[in-house]
Amino acid sequence: MKEKLSYNMIRKLKMQLFLVFFILTTTLILTVCTAYYFVYKAEVKSENFIDLNLQEILYAGQAGDYFSESQSNLRELMLEAEYGRIEEVISSKVIVETNKQEMNQLFTKWENVIRQELVISKNQPDDQLALKNLLLLRGKIKIYHQLLDKFINAYNNQEYKKYHMLFEYEIEPLFRKTRPIISSLKKHAENKAVKDIHEIVNRLYLSAVIAFSLIILLLILFNIFGYKLTKKIIAKLFDLIKKLKAEKNKVLHLEKHDALTNLSNRIFFNEKLAEKIKLAPFNERIAIIFIDINKFKMINDSYGYNIGDMLLKNLAFRLHKVFKDDSTLSRLSGDEFAIIVNDAEKKDIKLTVHQLLNEVNATYFLAKKLIHLSVSIGIAFYPDDAHNSDDLIQKADIALLEAKKYHNGNYQFYTSALGVQSQEKYQIEIALNEAIDKKQLYIKYQPIVSSDHKLVAIEALLRWKHPELGMISPDIFIPIAEESGLIKPIGEWVIKQACYEFSHAYKKNTAIKLYLNTSVKQLTSDFADMLMSCLNENLLQTNQIEIELTETAIMNTDIDHENLLCCLSKLGINVAIDDFGTGYSSLARLRLLPISTLKIDRSFIQSIAENINEQAIVVSILKLSESLNINVIAEGIETKKQLNFLVNHGCHLLQGYYFSKPLTIKQLKTWEYHHINHHTKSTN
Repeated sequence: MKEKLSYNMIRKLKMQLFLVFFILTTTLILTVCTAYYFVYKAEVKSENFIDLNLQEILYAGQAGDYFSESQSNLRELMLEAEYGRIEEVISSKVIVETNKQEMNQLFTKWENVIRQELVISKNQPDDQLALKNLLLLRGKIKIYHQLLDKFINAYNNQEYKKYHMLFEYEIEPLFRKTRPIISSLKKHAENKAVKDIHEIVNRLYLSAVIAFSLIILLLILFNIFGYKLTKKIIAKLFDLIKKLKAEKNKVLHLEKHDALTNLSNRIFFNEKLAEKIKLAPFNERIAIIFIDINKFKMINDSYGYNIGDMLLKNLAFRLHKVFKDDSTLSRLSGDEFAIIVNDAEKKDIKLTVHQLLNEVNATYFLAKKLIHLSVSIGIAFYPDDAHNSDDLIQKADIALLEAKKYHNGNYQFYTSALGVQSQEKYQIEIALNEAIDKKQLYIKYQPIVSSDHKLVAIEALLRWKHPELGMISPDIFIPIAEESGLIKPIGEWVIKQACYEFSHAYKKNTAIKLYLNTSVKQLTSDFADMLMSCLNENLLQTNQIEIELTETAIMNTDIDHENLLCCLSKLGINVAIDDFGTGYSSLARLRLLPISTLKIDRSFIQSIAENINEQAIVVSILKLSESLNINVIAEGIETKKQLNFLVNHGCHLLQGYYFSKPLTIKQLKTWEYHHINHHTKSTN
């Protein structure tokens, strides 16, 4: 009985030991399998995160950059057209077309990524919404590319009003509609990335806990060996967790920073500026400084984008040298930077800006190339110039545009006068778009007479009478037309209308010339063809007209303009320099250009009867023109004394209110009849 009991006890003990062994073994296997399962899931999730989530974030960022760069390129294209930079215009058009092809490829890849995520997530609502938004965005892109084609066609056909209207009323609103969609897709990608990172971390944490349980068992079974193994496993697990957290922080950093320069981007800049204004003490001033690289596109086109990127990084480094650590430095777009300066006083900012210009406006040695760089700077202050971030940014941008007019490393503080001027210029530019169609523009003519009082020529002068603004001076609207690019269609209308009226009034008198004021921005490759076509339509000879350019404009012409002037000269169309004496002409350059006439500026004529210095200048011009075999016209004659002095010193072509104010073509014919009769009677 005792033996049977002992047997049963041993058997029971054996069963208990077996059960303990079985439980330990099963627990060990289940622990290992469970830990492996979670690690495996984390690994799969990590692969999806790298292959899909990061790609989706990248594509969203590239789409946003594409719209910003495309908008900037279109603005640059219009700006370059306004200044007549033909080579830069062609380059900008190529960039716009290239971006268009790259964007189509990007959206195909982006759609594939989101469809893969739909499969993996088993059609989660947020992924379905993302696909829906992407397809909507792709539709917007298709519309944008259609508009872009219209824009390029309008630009190629020189339909300036049309491409301005396309950009302002169709392309710009489309940009505004697409940004929220891109932001939504980017937010979806970022949220999904953060969610996936959290899920990976949680799985690894769970795996770590399970692994820790395994380690306890291993410590019991393997003692010191198990402890060393556990220590190594834990170190690797926590190292992986640390790396994933760093990757998460990197994603969050890239959302608000520029990848090239590591400066904050436009999103961070706008948020920081709004925050600083909101928290600013009552008497604290905040300055924002906008910096734009002059002719940066030309640098990219000439030296390549790698050099351009090196230049941007170098500039960012120099900005850090100039500004304090509490300043916020940002790169807003391709070549535009911005700085927020706390507790800013105007005199301190002025000193800082001078230091910045000395540091930045320099010659850079990059990749064995010497590159000269200059920047333009616009500055605005809170609360002096604006009380919120949006208005402050607008004021700084107005100041920057004013500084960019000079292209010589200039800076400009915002003033209320600039704001009013900007608003007035905008109103005039809008009205000027419609001036031709609404027949608000007309031409008056001022006679040019010989010293024996015979009519030898007339000068066409453009006038604008607006129904609400009244008479607007050419000194106001001509510069606006030149800046906006409207000068070309307006100038073409003036030439055609003046030639038409001149041909009908003086069809039988081919001895009289027509002088046409011309902007240097009209001197494009098709100018000569347009002019010849106009002459042929009105049965005029080339020697019956003369093109007038101001002295300042003609002395700043490039080689293409000079070639065009030589071409006009070969066709028999003469060129006159208007306002001569005010532009510091180089005599060597004057000798090389095909100039037939100098028009002495009226400022030298006004006091010529009394001022010895003015007399000396005018006499010198007359002698210079005689030595160069160039005609001279004296403008602005108002008195008999002025007339007598000029005639006595050999000036035989005269113009001014002494003879007549500018007249319509009908009034001019009446004046000519009375003037000739009066002079004939006086002679007799």
